[in-house]
Amino acid sequence: MRPRLYLVLAAAALLKPCLARAEPLEIRPGLWDMTTVANMSGFAIPPALLTQMGPQAQAMVQARMAAMSKPQIRQHCITKAMLAHGLDFKNPKMQDCVEDNLLVTARSFSVHAVCTFHGHDGPRQSEVRVHVVADSATHVIGTVDAEISPSADQPSPQKIHSSVEGSFKSDDCGSVLPDMPNR
Repeated sequence: MRPRLYLVLAAAALLKPCLARAEPLEIRPGLWDMTTVANMSGFAIPPALLTQMGPQAQAMVQARMAAMSKPQIRQHCITKAMLAHGLDFKNPKMQDCVEDNLLVTARSFSVHAVCTFHGHDGPRQSEVRVHVVADSATHVIGTVDAEISPSADQPSPQKIHSSVEGSFKSDDCGSVLPDMPNR
């Protein structure tokens, strides 16, 4: 999964318990184009990992990291059931989430959450702030701000600021499957 989309999905996973008990966001179900732009800091390829990679692998990883700061457009299928039950992105790495400052309406939601997850180098914490506004039933805008605690491989905090914009495209999702197949 691409890191930026993973961040947005992880943030949505934090919201599952909150959104399940809130009114649904009043947007149209169907096919949506979601554009994300991320600004990141503190991300570095650990030197020990770099020494294990060949020059081509290093170049590929560095190119992917550079591409993450460019706008990415992904299509998502949002179903009526997903809206009725709350956005439920399953992410088994997220554990022990504590949410506060929750505000959910038919047109917006925002939350602050701190979660523990298990990275490849042990447990880490992620602090996330999400704010999304449905300015109409066919358009949403928002931000996701995250700070991931330092680790042995990443000695400084990793920070991500993502802007998100979604536009409704069609009532029919066509070949695009719902992001949450259990819904």
